[in-house]
Amino acid sequence: MENTLNIRKAWILVIIFFFTASVRVSAQIRIFDQVDNQPIAKATVIDGAGRVVGMTDRYGILPEKVQKTKGFSVRHIAYETLDVHSLASCDTVLLMKPVTLGLEEINVNSSKLEYLYIREYFRIYQLKDTVLEYYQTGYLDSFVKLKNKRVKEHVVGRKTLYDKDIKLTEDGLLPLEAICFTLIEPCVEGKTMAYKIRKKRLEEKGDSLVSKKKNGNEAAFIHVNRDAGITIAGRDYLAFKGDHQLNIWGLKLAGFRQFNITTLEESEVYDSVEEEPTVKDLQSSFCKMEVFFNSKKIKEGVKVCCIGESYVVDRKLLSRERMEELWEKPLPADTVRTNAVVPSMSEKHQAKINQMKRYRYKKK
Repeated sequence: MENTLNIRKAWILVIIFFFTASVRVSAQIRIFDQVDNQPIAKATVIDGAGRVVGMTDRYGILPEKVQKTKGFSVRHIAYETLDVHSLASCDTVLLMKPVTLGLEEINVNSSKLEYLYIREYFRIYQLKDTVLEYYQTGYLDSFVKLKNKRVKEHVVGRKTLYDKDIKLTEDGLLPLEAICFTLIEPCVEGKTMAYKIRKKRLEEKGDSLVSKKKNGNEAAFIHVNRDAGITIAGRDYLAFKGDHQLNIWGLKLAGFRQFNITTLEESEVYDSVEEEPTVKDLQSSFCKMEVFFNSKKIKEGVKVCCIGESYVVDRKLLSRERMEELWEKPLPADTVRTNAVVPSMSEKHQAKINQMKRYRYKKK
């Protein structure tokens, strides 16, 4: 009889455990698209202290460490930035509005127009121990030859800021760790990320196509949002290529003992829902890279996170003659369309940026 009671008590405890666990799992903050009500994956999450604490998963769920904070921000290159100051419930769905860059459609219908001109506004920011330390903006002009997809490009109006507590070297240069900026500088390629992903074996999931890692997680995806008229392609580069990390030993020449890229997330957004969007449909791009390195001066090692974003603010077809003119004499950095809308930085990061110093590049 006593054994029977003990067994019943044990089963009751098991039932209570699974019930409370299911309630705890269901009480989550989720981020959804305001237009098609689908979860937003790979959105960057910044907590109330301005620290980058992770990304939403494929179900749009925020990292657990954010669930208990009072305020946070969510950013994605395809959506307007969401700043949340307080929540009435920890079990809620928050909606993000797709961003509208107002780009004109490109129709290739003239043999005299040989080049596609793309001007992107870019921003790169670098964090050490999740704290913002460097911030860079500028414009990238790219000239894509339509015939062979070769690309020429240059940067206009580059501006670099750094934390006021960072000390420059004796030569007035930025510290060695700032070299991470150069690894995720924006670039336009003739073939899109969506094209590269489609070459892999993909599985259908509603309006999405995904490729899987060996452990079952997604290595890459293509999501078509027909209501908003956009396609999002993204990949975990290391998983997509089958690598655990990238070791860039060539950087030893710059003073590093070790330089390992442990995370590399990439995505592109196209203002097209065609099966294979091309470079003329590019709207924005994103790259998140986490790096561990050490040097003679930093023996214990440092982990930094670099995030790069770029937004197409103008695009048009050009003749060869006009391309050569713009290559020799670029348009001023402030020559952009007034209706170009670029997502803002999070409130915490913008406040930090406003207090930074500007780095003055030395003329060669």
